[in-house]
Amino acid sequence: MLRKFKTFISALLIVVVLICIALPAIADVTVYITETGTRYHAAGCRHLTKSQIPISLSDALARGLTPCGTCRPQSAQPAPSQPAPDKPETISIQPNSLHFVRVSRVVDGDTIDVMFENGAKPERVRLIGVDTPETKHPNRGIEYYGKEASDFTTTALLNRDVWLQFDVGPRDRYQRLLGYVWTEKPNDGMNEQEIREKMFNARLLLDGYAQVMTIQPNSKYADIFVKFQREARENNRGLWDKP
Repeated sequence: MLRKFKTFISALLIVVVLICIALPAIADVTVYITETGTRYHAAGCRHLTKSQIPISLSDALARGLTPCGTCRPQSAQPAPSQPAPDKPETISIQPNSLHFVRVSRVVDGDTIDVMFENGAKPERVRLIGVDTPETKHPNRGIEYYGKEASDFTTTALLNRDVWLQFDVGPRDRYQRLLGYVWTEKPNDGMNEQEIREKMFNARLLLDGYAQVMTIQPNSKYADIFVKFQREARENNRGLWDKP
């Protein structure tokens, strides 16, 4: 009989030890309750202005109390989720650098919106060295051959992947990017034949949709652009065929 009693006591002690080990760490956390409330609070909660009775969190849970939504104790809160990383606001711009982009919108014959591969916010791009007739100017209205130029750019570039090349000055006073658009990646950016075939800025000049407009310091292709404009004018292409 005595042996059975000792065995029972030993088993009971083992159970007690296991229960103590299994108790969550929150058992020692102190929370606070009011005299009549049904919620428990963290220290300093604005709902404790009238009374502030300390109690262990495990005791509060045993009584069926629920956490205050305003000041839920840190130990009772789920682990915070990690915020999604912010997308970069802009891109790193280096003179003469080349970037793979998608044309998301055509604003006018010489102005487009593009999206970069790194997920940066869309940027507005003014094509360097060319000036197409206006279609949305508040004072000039729709100029001769402006709609044709805008339609041409839309057909050629909208929703298309292209290469955007910078010159020396990457932005204008309106914070638009300034660039040359290549419909195919250039092998030799100074080869005239390749410029004729692959650069959209050049295409606007050659087909008579734009005139040359050189603004320093972005003059990398200025001489070639003047040559292309002369060619279009001599052949009465586009806006040069004005009646």
